[in-house]
Amino acid sequence: MTPRDFTIDVDGRSLVVRPGDLLLGLLQRHGIHVPTLCWDERLAPYGGCRLCVVARRDGPRGLVPSCSTPVEPGMVIETSAPDVVAARRQQLEMLTTTHRFDCPICERSGDCLLQDAVHTYGGLSDTFDHAEIAAPSDDELLIAHNPSRCILCGKCTRLCDEVQGVSAIGMVGRGLRARVTTFEGRPLDCEFCGQCVNACPVGALTARPFTFAVPFWLRRQVVTTCSFCSCGCQVSMEVDDGTLLRVTSEVSQAPNNGKLCAKGWLGWDVREHPDRISVPLLRKEGQLVEVSWEEALQTAASALVKEHSEGAHLAALGSARLTCEDAYSLQRLFRGGFESPHVTSGISGGLHALEEGLVGVLDRPRTAAGFDELAAAELIVVVGADPANTHPLIKTEIVQGVAQRRQRLRLISACGSGLERLADQHFRVAPGSESILLRWLAKSVVDLSPAHGQSIRRLQGSGAWLESLASYEDREGERLTGAGSEAVETLALSLIRSESIVFVLPTATGLPFDEAELARDLAQLVLLLGRSAKMMVLGEMANLQGVIDVGLSPVLLPGHRRADRLGSRRELARSWQVESIPGLGWDPETIMSRATRGDIGVLYVVGQDLVGSWPRGYDVKGALEKSRFVVCHEAFLTETALRADAVFPVSVLAERQGSVVGCDGVRRVANVALPPPVGVLSDGQILAEIARRSEIAFPDSLRLEDEMLRVVGWPFERPRTVRLMPVAPPPDHPISASGIFVDASPRLFHSGGITAKSKLLEDLAPSIVARVNPMDAEDTGIENGDAVAIRVGEGEILLRARLDATVVEGTVVAPWHGSPDGAAALAADDGLPLFGKLRRSR
Repeated sequence: MTPRDFTIDVDGRSLVVRPGDLLLGLLQRHGIHVPTLCWDERLAPYGGCRLCVVARRDGPRGLVPSCSTPVEPGMVIETSAPDVVAARRQQLEMLTTTHRFDCPICERSGDCLLQDAVHTYGGLSDTFDHAEIAAPSDDELLIAHNPSRCILCGKCTRLCDEVQGVSAIGMVGRGLRARVTTFEGRPLDCEFCGQCVNACPVGALTARPFTFAVPFWLRRQVVTTCSFCSCGCQVSMEVDDGTLLRVTSEVSQAPNNGKLCAKGWLGWDVREHPDRISVPLLRKEGQLVEVSWEEALQTAASALVKEHSEGAHLAALGSARLTCEDAYSLQRLFRGGFESPHVTSGISGGLHALEEGLVGVLDRPRTAAGFDELAAAELIVVVGADPANTHPLIKTEIVQGVAQRRQRLRLISACGSGLERLADQHFRVAPGSESILLRWLAKSVVDLSPAHGQSIRRLQGSGAWLESLASYEDREGERLTGAGSEAVETLALSLIRSESIVFVLPTATGLPFDEAELARDLAQLVLLLGRSAKMMVLGEMANLQGVIDVGLSPVLLPGHRRADRLGSRRELARSWQVESIPGLGWDPETIMSRATRGDIGVLYVVGQDLVGSWPRGYDVKGALEKSRFVVCHEAFLTETALRADAVFPVSVLAERQGSVVGCDGVRRVANVALPPPVGVLSDGQILAEIARRSEIAFPDSLRLEDEMLRVVGWPFERPRTVRLMPVAPPPDHPISASGIFVDASPRLFHSGGITAKSKLLEDLAPSIVARVNPMDAEDTGIENGDAVAIRVGEGEILLRARLDATVVEGTVVAPWHGSPDGAAALAADDGLPLFGKLRRSR
């Protein structure tokens, strides 16, 4: 109990109260049940249903709604007195006068708050005439709306407004004519996050893709961690006999607290796609043919053993979609078993930011800010991309922060953002100039506040860094970024005066900036601002932080040990009981280059479609062709799998057991909620079988997890070594911007090739379209649905045009990967702005 805390009396009990508590929240925290239909802790108090009334027996006596009543010292409260029960019963009688009681056939029967309240208090009587609403149900693609069941609690409309920031639905009419609807009754046009459906306390809103044939009380509920991005959202899956019945998220489950995005709500039908493979494949006489697991595993193991014994190079390309356990197994097998240092998590948004950008400054590939720091920040600065598309949970946290906690928001990016209307400033900079603006901003902070410049001089390298900033004058900054000097000075003053700042750096393949450089400049700006500032790097895939932690990296061993340090390798060798551990390995670009020269004996690819998602400059097709043996772990026959010599079908998404580490650095469990197809194994099981057939000593799953926890050493201490690195002088010329800007940043409904296999997500937003501003379409003679060609340098892709007024003029939005016609085929390298030509295809 802190000095500011006090106590109140509730039903004869003395409860400790925190300043600012609302009565209902206090009662729930102490396990005292009070019924409510409209309360949601994520929303501002509403007081609509009036079921949460309690009796106040001190001072101003009477019944008060506990959801909107602040706690005061000396309060005396009764929660179940006769007058309280009578008031709740009468309120239920009024609420049920228009409610259609079809409980036996209602989808929410057994999981309905109104049903629970009526069973507890009663509510059906002749006091009020029953006046059932006869409004027709809405016929939407995904969400069914039955107005005759609606009790007008307002949770759906308030969540859409206060949390999602979309306001796609609202309440119209008064009295018996009141109903929830879209603007002018138009078809629903929203983010399809499912929050309105999951928050509905009755059966007024239901999701068409989910089945309610199995009663709620017979379903098994499994909580797992979402696999689509690095936010670490907790997902509750209701299943029965291997069938997914419904997807929700509990408000009590951090970090998302009940919030989901379209991918986390709907994307799980990927696992049921008809193209899914379930039998191993081997290349025989130039064709991939189905074989037994025994033959496929023995063939792959024999190839690895043969090439290793002949001194050939072996390389493993993993993925940030792997669990920690499977990623640890992959690097352990290659480093400890086959003595190969060439292990990497491939190409994934955020990898270079953490491994190269932050390690150089903070000596650790981790950031300090989490969701608590984000929620508590006075000022949030989003740099580089739109989290509404890359990391929707971060977007909703920002929307809530601005609307409910009065947080201030600044945006710095070359692409458009759905958060623009909430931001005090939006720096729409030239593509690729984000780092230049950060350096200019750092110089402005030093110029406006010499105290900051003095305080940072205690850090290693500060003198050279401060000297290198001197050339980033206003004139240079304006010339290279397109931002105004007055706006930059305003932001610099905000940074100096703010007591708590969080910088957010969303990452993904296809974004038009060098993420390692941007992360390094951002980390140095954070160090300049001191303890008031922190940063979050948002990895593109679910377990980017985790695969780095466990050592799926050519430069870092498990636990962030440096691979170039002999002492670290000897320590790891003792833990693994092997003679030695190899040193630095090759990065993905070098692996591809050596493979195209025929230097790779076995290329082992786990969970990445190199052909569909890597820049054309890597010559992936040539690397696959020239490698003597290619192994691929995949759920589908991707362009990469079609070129492999051995293909192992694997479990995906909620079929896997393990753990992942989110962008906030927290390790969370991924539980098996659904079974994989019959006979399909996990990545870890396949790797263990490869080790056994290669006669390599390898721990079983339980011993491997214990070993991983011991070797990695979660949680990590704060970095002890901090250094500043001088920045390059401003370039002589701005980045060449000839032609239309190709925005290949991620979209809300898709993240890589896996979501393109979701029928529900494809129905919402096809992944093979180019979104074009109507003005640009008019200039080029393009109409909606036309085939269009986008050409950048030597690369060209063909897509279908979709006219979209939200796209910034002079920009075409194209998907990075998911098919050979993704924007990856246009890029010579990742992280470079793409400018090209858009034309109607004949």
